[in-house]
Amino acid sequence: MRVSKNKVSLLSLAVAALFATAAQAAVNLDTGATTPVYAKEILGTVVVPNTGNVLDVTAKLGFGLVATQDRFFRFDLTNGTFGATVINTNLVGSVPFGATTVVNGGQAGDAFVIFQVNGGGQLATDSFTFQIPSVKFTSTASNVGIQYRLFQDAASANGIGGVPITNDGRKLADKSGSLVSFVSAINASFAPARTEYIAATTNFVKFCSGVTAGAPGTAGCSNAGTDPLAVAGTIATYTLTLPAPLDATSTPLLNIGQVITAASTAQLTTNFTGGFQTTASGAAAGYILNTLDCAALGAGGAIQVPVLPATVATKITYAIGSTQATSPTSLCYQVNGTTSIVDQDISGTFNYTYQAGYGGAASTTPGVVALFRRDGVELQSPWFTTTNGYISRFFLTNTGSIDITCNVITWNSTGAVVPTTPTVTVLAGTQLKVDAASALPAAPSGPYATRFVCAAPSSVMQGNYVLTSPSGSVTIGGMIRPGTN
Repeated sequence: MRVSKNKVSLLSLAVAALFATAAQAAVNLDTGATTPVYAKEILGTVVVPNTGNVLDVTAKLGFGLVATQDRFFRFDLTNGTFGATVINTNLVGSVPFGATTVVNGGQAGDAFVIFQVNGGGQLATDSFTFQIPSVKFTSTASNVGIQYRLFQDAASANGIGGVPITNDGRKLADKSGSLVSFVSAINASFAPARTEYIAATTNFVKFCSGVTAGAPGTAGCSNAGTDPLAVAGTIATYTLTLPAPLDATSTPLLNIGQVITAASTAQLTTNFTGGFQTTASGAAAGYILNTLDCAALGAGGAIQVPVLPATVATKITYAIGSTQATSPTSLCYQVNGTTSIVDQDISGTFNYTYQAGYGGAASTTPGVVALFRRDGVELQSPWFTTTNGYISRFFLTNTGSIDITCNVITWNSTGAVVPTTPTVTVLAGTQLKVDAASALPAAPSGPYATRFVCAAPSSVMQGNYVLTSPSGSVTIGGMIRPGTN
């Protein structure tokens, strides 16, 4: 039989159209390509339409089909069902199949479908496209998967109790992939931890200043370079994940405010059992947008005063809400300038409250976002007496290569007192003896304890307290280092 040129052209166009359909398929079981992507925070049931062929699944057959011979295509969904009835024409081949019929499953609510396909001489390297009409899932943030299997006969494809028979050699091909995937709509992270150095020259009640007040400083700061403001953590990102995932209506989200509410917070937690200091009265502590320091607190964004109880608090809460931060956000903390600050690690978490229709973890996993480290060493004596016959002395050892000056702070049971000698200098590589009398006020009334606060690395300074009793016996003990022992 002769075929006219017009018929040949029409046939060529039909075959080209089938190839085009396969090429446009969004899910490819051979390459792992997956679409669409939904926000994992979605709650409830979602029906995904096959708009723009996003649910078209393609793959190479994996086994050739003999002309006029029937084979059985089985597709199974995991974590989802068909949202509408699958029909015969939903399965096509790059080389056209013969008669194609849905013989089992494929109804709305089913999780599988079996096609009986009459072969047309397809090679194993030819492909198919399964045009799924829609998919329905109840969000668990687990990918909706699809499995394709080609069977020799109906009995194997249908199986026993709905479970196909796959161990008798009649399964000819088997491929799986993800049909619908999920990603968190919230892209929130803290920047790596930075160190704020606590200035020994202020007796550890303020921080070393950076180039500008409010920026983290470096070790070895001078008395003129101190600062009551610390960066207690930096938010690196607080935005919508891009490319934007889809909401329950299969529409791309526009911002994180659609997912979380203005009640969402960032929270800092110290590992120091004494908790954070109470902030200075009326202090402008809070967060600041678009900067990596707290120098111009308030510029670039509204200030939110953190929640810090007057009593000992191990946590500070910042009301960051649901406003996207496109640049780094510094979480600022202002000390009162009178209470000593000890070495501590500060961890950060994001705490979310969700809009209706969304849910998820209430808090992120804590991670260290800031380090407070003393820029020097404090050596503290036990209570000592000036009773006649007892001699108290302090021995300070400097193993470093530079001279070290130490502030002398003495107190009795009623509070701090003014010592006769307010500072001492320990020369490099030497030991200095300090008589207790020089650390006392002019009119002593003990008992007393003394702190030596030295602007030096802790490793190069050592201190001992030596007590000689009237009998001549000598007691020697190491001076303690608050916050470290």
